[in-house]
Amino acid sequence: MTNHRPNYYISTGELNKMYTLWFKGIKRDGFITNLSTDPQEAVQKAKDIIKERTDWCDEKIEEELDAGITEYTLDEIIHRNQEQIIADAEAKKQANIDKWIKRSLLMLEEGIYNPFGKYTDKFGVPQYYELKDLSQSDINYWCNLQEFKSPVHEAMSEYCKKLGFVEIIKNANKHFGNVGDKKVRVRVQFVSMNSSESPFGYHQMQDKFKFHTEDGARINWSTTSWTASSNVLSVYDENNQYVRELTEGDWITIEGTIKRHINFQPTEYLDLDNGKTIEKKSDKIYKSTVMIRVKKVSDES
Repeated sequence: MTNHRPNYYISTGELNKMYTLWFKGIKRDGFITNLSTDPQEAVQKAKDIIKERTDWCDEKIEEELDAGITEYTLDEIIHRNQEQIIADAEAKKQANIDKWIKRSLLMLEEGIYNPFGKYTDKFGVPQYYELKDLSQSDINYWCNLQEFKSPVHEAMSEYCKKLGFVEIIKNANKHFGNVGDKKVRVRVQFVSMNSSESPFGYHQMQDKFKFHTEDGARINWSTTSWTASSNVLSVYDENNQYVRELTEGDWITIEGTIKRHINFQPTEYLDLDNGKTIEKKSDKIYKSTVMIRVKKVSDES
């Protein structure tokens, strides 16, 4: 059994004789029960039923229950013409937009969740990414935004301006240094770090770092050493006290050995008119440089 919690809405049934309560399912909606011919009584009964089925508070039920159809009597619902249906749909859409704006501005005011970072978890329940997970590229986008589609867009821009714009060095698709050179020092901008299970040891993790040099050369470095990874990833203050981890856009100076230059040429698949598919190498070659025995010499964060 999953913890999926559906949204609820009030309909009128096939014959439009009575208000009915439904829930929105993943594959199809489901009928719960008849409510009432009186709109106010129908809404209250729906709330009571939802409260019995969930642990939602009144505010949560109010937000998740779509009772818009009860704004009309059953007779009005039966006799609405096409123009009224379109107007009702537009009014409902605007009401949803207004609700989204109110909720999103509150999220930004609280400084916890990203109103533009919505996703659905494995149970089908909508969730939001936290604002602290914004990448510097995302922050830069909102800092540079000049035209706003809504008050939420403008508020998001103002929020990101407080975080600060940091110029991100673009990948220039070039190699760095000479293969075999040792104890090479280079100033780099941190791009990302991803962890995955190492192919070289049972349940051992491997951290994969990406950096860009000042002229845009991509440097890759992988390590299974927690100490080596922590040394590069950790930012300390002038008193050598830990402050935070590196974030995209931070500059540091690293030292290491240049192991090899990589020229990656991806495979493309072309569909022919006769229905066959052929493989061909892409015209684009992606260049990067692999370093080993990397350590951080200093940082500027």
